[in-house]
Amino acid sequence: MDEVVLLTAILLMSILTNSGKVVDQSKSVFEIPFDQGKTEILSGEQTSKLNEARDAVIEAQKKARVERLIIEGYFTGPASSNNANLANARAAATKRWLQRDERLSGIAMNTPPPASGERPLAKISIR
Repeated sequence: MDEVVLLTAILLMSILTNSGKVVDQSKSVFEIPFDQGKTEILSGEQTSKLNEARDAVIEAQKKARVERLIIEGYFTGPASSNNANLANARAAATKRWLQRDERLSGIAMNTPPPASGERPLAKISIR
């Protein structure tokens, strides 16, 4: 039994280690709210959250290279092509907004398939 515990600990440490540094498991996630049925970035809350996310990426770049951002679009209600299109458009609007800042130009921005959620939003995850 002790061998299993030891091997599990070694495996876990090897997963958490990246070039001798422990990988930070706390990912920064920012939620950009959208009005129901809308895909445009208009409100002060949206731009405030986007500025916060952008600033966090720039700050993270000072410590280590940010390789990519994951931008997920969400819809509410049942899965349908219309809802999926709304979520994709939210992710795309968020991505376009971030790409306007040249300080983020070297960072890949991935947009995975849309997902259903409790609120219409786009999530930005720093990886």
